[in-house]
Parts: sequence; structure tokens; C-alpha cells
Amino acid sequence: PNKPKNLDSFLFPGLHHLAALQKEGLRVWDASKSKVVSDHPFLAYKLADTPAMTQLTGRVGHHGALGCRFYCLLKGRHKQGGSQYYPACLKPLNYTVPNSCHPDVVLRDFKETPDQVHERYKQSLQFVTQSKNQAEYRRRHLTTGICKPTIFSGLSPSHQLTIPGCFPTDLMHLASLNLTDLLLGLWRGVIDCDPKDSRATWDWMVLHGETWTTHGALVGAAMSYLPGSFDRPPRNLADKINSGYKAWEFLTYVFGYCPAMLYGILPTKYWKNFCKLVLGVRLLHQHRLSCLELGVAHKALIEFCEEFEHIYYQRRPERLHFCRQSVHQMRHAIPESKKTGLLPLTTQWAMEHVIGDLGQEIKQPSNPFANLSQRGLRRARVNALKAMMPDLEPEKSIYPRGSMPLDGGYVLLCAKDSASRAVLPVEGKAILDYLEETGGQEGLDNNGESQVVVRWARLRLPNTQIARSAWKEKLKPISQVCMARNVKMKLDADWHFGEVQYYFCLHIDQKTVPLAMVSMYGPPDADLLKLSSQTVWSCQYQGQSAMKVVHVNTIQSVVAMVPHQSRQEWTNRYFVVEKMGLEIAYKGMGEAMVDE
Repeated sequence: PNKPKNLDSFLFPGLHHLAALQKEGLRVWDASKSKVVSDHPFLAYKLADTPAMTQLTGRVGHHGALGCRFYCLLKGRHKQGGSQYYPACLKPLNYTVPNSCHPDVVLRDFKETPDQVHERYKQSLQFVTQSKNQAEYRRRHLTTGICKPTIFSGLSPSHQLTIPGCFPTDLMHLASLNLTDLLLGLWRGVIDCDPKDSRATWDWMVLHGETWTTHGALVGAAMSYLPGSFDRPPRNLADKINSGYKAWEFLTYVFGYCPAMLYGILPTKYWKNFCKLVLGVRLLHQHRLSCLELGVAHKALIEFCEEFEHIYYQRRPERLHFCRQSVHQMRHAIPESKKTGLLPLTTQWAMEHVIGDLGQEIKQPSNPFANLSQRGLRRARVNALKAMMPDLEPEKSIYPRGSMPLDGGYVLLCAKDSASRAVLPVEGKAILDYLEETGGQEGLDNNGESQVVVRWARLRLPNTQIARSAWKEKLKPISQVCMARNVKMKLDADWHFGEVQYYFCLHIDQKTVPLAMVSMYGPPDADLLKLSSQTVWSCQYQGQSAMKVVHVNTIQSVVAMVPHQSRQEWTNRYFVVEKMGLEIAYKGMGEAMVDE
């Protein structure tokens, strides 16, 4: 139940076995070759949160002078009489602290390849290990940022990535916890205030008192507008922020809700700076990124980091503690993505999920950690048996009873009308318009009023999200719904949003065509979209005045449309919240390239 006192001794037994397998090989059955082969395991990445990473890497940690997780050349600065260093690029005004008075640093000038970083690390490690006494060791480890060799240096270099490049960032802790803690600490005014500073001068401190209470209530009220596929919805922060608020709640709240909800509350320069961070973090969470998107994200994150120091820290020595490693790491996020692969693929979400899943199997309150270990061992044995004998677990059909599989991985799901039913006049006109656009032929009268269809309630998308419909969701009060009828569509090479009324099929030119009756939202507020670095898509709900029929394969994902109440004159206006990890909407991607 307690953390290990010596992490190296805790890791040694497992790494000892791994080293033996890397050297001697593990004989396994290769079904593709129908023979036994010798496999040498390759250890790619070693992950941990920031405090534990210090013990894994053998370096000084985030409080040290060279505390960057990626071992970059940025040297930190500390306050007068303080021991903790902060990664501030700008030199404070009227600042004469020894060993911290180096001039302003431009990180864009640091362009080391992974091989160069590895070579510098080896030379620095050798320099530290050759220390003749304790005093010399202290001086050298302060100069290099290295305390000891990492235990992973004992593994074969040919069966692991180079050190320190094998220690990637953990996007889960970085975005969901570290950055959110810093930003909310600033906006709420709960971050430490130096005796030489005054909270009265913090014009960014807006989330307190009645404003904080009202804001928290708006967050809590938005729960019903968030689809169930978004996992845990954010609760009322004013009541629950100190009651086990989860990482996924912080992620959705800060990077989903805050750009829209803080518009008009957070002063403009801070809000615009924050929106650049949101754009970069949203793109970082995607499981597919184009080169153009990498450029857009890198430009946004670099600008966020540089502006952050100017508008919050302001070169004031008493505010050095605002400059945290979590902000500095955003400068490295895109280069690291290019080097190690997309960051969502190496986060700790999967491990946390497995721990939670195994924990749910524990029924006996005594010895919970021993029981958890045994459940994990049992799960591994069962999985091994299933891999060797697949017939032990017959495959289950992915199509529920009554469903209708479609092309492209889409599936229509019940409920379903028991008989054809007449459509409303505006819906009949939308069907006619669709047939005219596609050139199909269908038996309709002149007004389309005699058209009858069989309605379907749900559609499973290729990304496994289930899009629902107003037909069934509106039968329940809003408090009992996790609204999943709002969707993002790709129409004419552009992103659009709509509320699905129902799904149906038409027989057009001897083919069955699956369609959706959608009430289209209006275009996003252009000025707000531009000001927010395209993170706030605030759209007008148009109801039956904007009915449109679309093919189901234009539907890309389920989104949340949350009431947008930043201005009193806004009515029927909603802002888009997309699930982190899915492809986000962005206009003009090709126009936002950055020179690298």
C-alpha cells in the first residue's frame, strides 16, 4: 500500500528477467510461420508521473536547475534565498541572484537531435560519475542535472530506445492535472502569493465569490448535454472540486467547456492566450495528426508559452513560481510527438483503466493490494489461455438483435418503427431537396407530404460512438438524458453540426440508402471563432426551419452542444464540445502553417 522506499530495488527483479530474455531470447510459437521462433523483447518507453520520473531517470527532477523532463539546455532560475528552480526563459527585472542571472533564453534556437541529446547525456553522466568527493559530486550534479545512472542503462542498448529519449511525457498527468492545477490556481487566486506580491494586482483572478459559484452551477447544469460516450461528465466545481474531481472531468472542463464559458469573464488577453493552449492540447490528443496539424499545434503552443511569461510572470522575481515545468513541456510536445509518436498512444490512461477494472473485481475488504495483485495474475493467465486456445471464448456478434449493418462500419440500431409513418411537411421538403441534389428518383407527390418512412432511433458510428435521435430522447426530461443526438458532419469538405431527428432508409435507383433527418445548426460566430483560435464554435439552433437530409456516412462523431450564455442577448445559442481524442473541427488548416 505504501510507495517503495528504493524504486530501483523494486524494479530490479522484473528488469532482471527482461535483461535475460533480451540476451537469450524467449521461444514463442509464431502462428504465421507455423514454427517456434526466438523473440528478444524490445523496451520502448518508460512512463511515470513527474515525481516518480525523477527516480526512474536518475536526474534532479522538476525542481532542479536542469529540471526539464527531456533534458533540454534550459537552465532554471530561483528566488533569492530559495532552492527550487523555475524554467523561466525571461530574466527577471532588478534580479541579481547568483547562478540564475543568465540572459533571456529563446527556446526556438535550441535544435538538438535525439542522438545529440543522448551523446550530451552520456558525457554528463560520465562527468558526474568521475567525481572524487561529495563536494565535487554536488557541484557536478548541479551543473549537469544528473544524480546517478538510471537502472535502465543496465539493459541492452540494442533492445531499448536511447536514454533519455525513452522517457516520454505523460499527456494524462500533464494536460488533465498539472496544467489545469496551474491555470485554475491562477484564475481562482489560490496559488501561493509571494509576500512581495499582492493578489489585488492579479487582474486574471476572476473565479471567486459569486462568479465562481455561478460558474460552477453552469458546469454542473451542462451534464445533461454531454453524451455518455464522453465518459465522466464534469460536476459542479464550486461544490466538488475538492471531492475527488477526476482527471477526465478536469480535461473535459478545462479544454472543452472553459474556452466558451470563460468568454467575457476572463480578461481578453488571458482568454486569447488560454485558447491557444486549448487548440494545441486538443490536437495533441488526436490519434491521427497530419503534418499541417502538427505545425498548427506547435505554433499555438509556442505562442502560448511565450505569452504566458509576459502576461502572468511579467519578469517579476516574486512570480517566478508561476513558471512551471508543465508550461515548459508544451514547448516540447510536438517535437516529442515527431520523435516518439503521438502522445495519446503513450499515456497512462490505459494503465489507470486496468487498475480500476481489476479493482472492481475485488469483493473482500482485507488485503486489497494483495488481492489486486492476484486478480492481475489471474487475468494474465486467462488471457494467455485464450490466446493459445481461442475456442475457449467464442466470438460474439457485433450486431445486436434487430440492427441493420451498413457500409463503412455504420450500424442502425433499435428502436424502430413497427410500420411506415408519415413525415412532417418540412421533413418531406427536406427529402425532396435531397433527391433533387442527388438525382435520385422516388415516388413523392409535389409537396412531399405523402412521404412515409420507417424511423430508426440510433446509429453506431465507426468510432464506436452511438448517435441517438430527438425522436426518442425528447420523450424524457432533460435531467434524465445524456444527450447524444448532436453530431458533427463533413458536408462539401467543411464541418457542420446538427441535431438528428431520426434515421431512415429510402429506396433510390434500386438501392437502399441510409439517411438521417437533421436540424442544422447555423454557422459558428465568425468573430468569436477567429478570436478563440478556432476553439469556440458558437452556433445558433434553428429547429425546424433548417431541416436537411444527409447520408449517414457524412456523420463523423457525436458532439455535445452546450447552451452558450456568455451574453444576455444570446438566445438558442450553443457551443460545441468534442470528445478529447477524436478528430476536431478546424477551418483553414493549410493557412496556419508554421516555419520549422
